[in-house]
Amino acid sequence: MKDCPKKKGIAALPLVKGQYVSLSDFSSEWEAKTTEELTIQLTEELEVFGTLSLAPVLIDGHRKAVGAFEEEDAAKAAIETLEPVMTMELCDPPVQNVADGKPGAVLIKDFPSRWQASDIGALLHGTVKPSSLLGIEMVPGPGEDEGGNGGGARVRMRDFATAREAAKELQGQKVAGKPLHITLEDDDGKSHDVEDNVEPEPKSKEFPDRKVDGIEMCQDYRMDRCTRGDRCKFSHGEDDSDEKKARLERERKRREEKDRDNHRERRRRSRSRSRRRSRSRGKKAKIHIIHIDELKMTNRPDVEPAPTDTEIFADPLPDEDLMDTCVNAFGSTEEIYVLPSGPRRGYVKFMEHGAASRAVQAGFGNWSESERVLSSQRSKKNDGTIATYPDSIIARLVGSRGDGIKKLQDESGAVWIHLRGEDLGHSDYKFSNSQRVHFIAEADDSVVPKLKEALERRMYDIHENIIQTLKEKAGTRRPEFEDPWMAGHAPPHPPPGWGWGPPPPDPWGAPPRWGPPPPGWG
Repeated sequence: MKDCPKKKGIAALPLVKGQYVSLSDFSSEWEAKTTEELTIQLTEELEVFGTLSLAPVLIDGHRKAVGAFEEEDAAKAAIETLEPVMTMELCDPPVQNVADGKPGAVLIKDFPSRWQASDIGALLHGTVKPSSLLGIEMVPGPGEDEGGNGGGARVRMRDFATAREAAKELQGQKVAGKPLHITLEDDDGKSHDVEDNVEPEPKSKEFPDRKVDGIEMCQDYRMDRCTRGDRCKFSHGEDDSDEKKARLERERKRREEKDRDNHRERRRRSRSRSRRRSRSRGKKAKIHIIHIDELKMTNRPDVEPAPTDTEIFADPLPDEDLMDTCVNAFGSTEEIYVLPSGPRRGYVKFMEHGAASRAVQAGFGNWSESERVLSSQRSKKNDGTIATYPDSIIARLVGSRGDGIKKLQDESGAVWIHLRGEDLGHSDYKFSNSQRVHFIAEADDSVVPKLKEALERRMYDIHENIIQTLKEKAGTRRPEFEDPWMAGHAPPHPPPGWGWGPPPPDPWGAPPRWGPPPPGWG
């Protein structure tokens, strides 16, 4: 396992639990993005495979990044799947200064003797955030008896990293033409170099390495911050009880066995991918793009469209010279996207839901499955989008840690498959500029029919699950268990004598149909 890149800025990375990964060799389109855009892009790419304990942090400009998964298996799955997109490698956590994470201080000297704590605070304004400042302690000096301060001022801060940054900002500053003398101190009063030098942690007897005999050591315990005791899932070295040592040993063996199984599976997939690549090279492999609405969906749920649905898929589309006349008959359009290959067909996005509804009723097209898939993702962001489907088709297609995509590759024989669309993975426009949900695959022409069949089978299963979920939410049962008394039509009249029969007669009698009741009745 490699060390994380030791570039400027890596010391600022937080230490988190999980498996770190380094990312590099981005495309030129990615490197042209802003820092925020590229960070979001990388985060979306990695989150498909598992939960991140550290979102990707860019280092060395836009050429490299470092992130961390909560689970090592998720990191390995991402590395294997994203191999054609970028270079990813497992790496160890960045080595940080041993004092980082503990309080720090900056000792300031050679300022005017008349200065007090308020003057030091004014000097620090704009350099130190008030929330990170613990206090300012005036250090007595030779001029104290004369009413001034000829010693210095010790500025205490919440963490050492903040103190180091403040010391770097103050270093070289002059007051009244005289440079200040700046000393960086840790919580114990020991002086440190102000420069941002990353020093390796000194190895202790209890913790010679991050792992000992395959058992990971607790980094919080090393810094006197772990309070979990025997409940901690990491080793505390010689302080572990016999019961905890036995438990950690069992877990180590289980992980080793799981790693061996994963290694064999990766080798099998690697050989399979190599065979597909070799076959594809001989048959001139191509890049194929399949939009989700091109698939035959024989089990598509029969549901009412959402009020925010405005897009349809038309097959076929009118010729270019008739397009505006045909489409504008239903209402104003926002966008028309014609599929780049095959028969003339594509997507029509209207400005209003009513226009799209009129187009569907007239048989001009069908509601866009791509829009329904994307709306299930957008609805989670609370942006006002209403989802037609209760489940996320994206999550079902990708599967846990990308297993769904890998299975499609194995079934079809494609070299690789990517799921793309708006807000789905990266969009470098190398193969497609479509924002609709589509699959990009590298394969020879003979594999494409198998790929479509595999995708159609998968969509059939996904739609079946959605239908059952809708039935459960509606409180209905499956047809074979449907209760006729709960159906919409009226049940047949029960036969005579059915049930408990008529109620017994009233011992007091019933009032006549006309006139007042007899005396004493009631």
